[in-house]
Amino acid sequence: SKSQVKKFKVGVSYDRVSTDDQIRDAYGNIKKDGSPEAQKSRCLSHMQHVSNSTGIDHKFLEQLSDKAFSGGNTKRPAFQKLLKMIDEKQIDFVVAAELSRLSRSVVDFLDFVSRCEESKVDIHVINLNLDTSSSHGRLMITMVVALAQFERELTSDRVKENGGIRLITDGKINGAAEIPG
Repeated sequence: SKSQVKKFKVGVSYDRVSTDDQIRDAYGNIKKDGSPEAQKSRCLSHMQHVSNSTGIDHKFLEQLSDKAFSGGNTKRPAFQKLLKMIDEKQIDFVVAAELSRLSRSVVDFLDFVSRCEESKVDIHVINLNLDTSSSHGRLMITMVVALAQFERELTSDRVKENGGIRLITDGKINGAAEIPG
């Protein structure tokens, strides 16, 4: 007897806006591209395309949305709900318009990716054309994460070097008072 192939996947879209400035233009009008509604619309249309190209229907359970939260931490109510849904294997996929909507932290994003892998949840990030249900997508996500980590380490190294140079040029090595001139 052949095993039954799943003809559909269920999932959620996730969006986040950290400030009102991100969704409003200089005149106070809501921007067309940054609003939760615009992000949701992009996610729905992208997953319709994925459904058409794979022959697997991708059905949305809900849109999870965090407003007025930074992507620098994971203490966001809708994001916590997303993690719970992943851990409890309630969903097969998550889609976001941009990587920065999910996370701005390399460490947090790595944790998110590993949780998704553990629960066999596909990640779709539209602006990176990222789809972890394919081997190409899994390779790309590994490279993106590695590059982000590398950039973080370079920045840290530069900060340390610049701090050392300033100490030497200001004459304040090891907390000593300024050298009289």
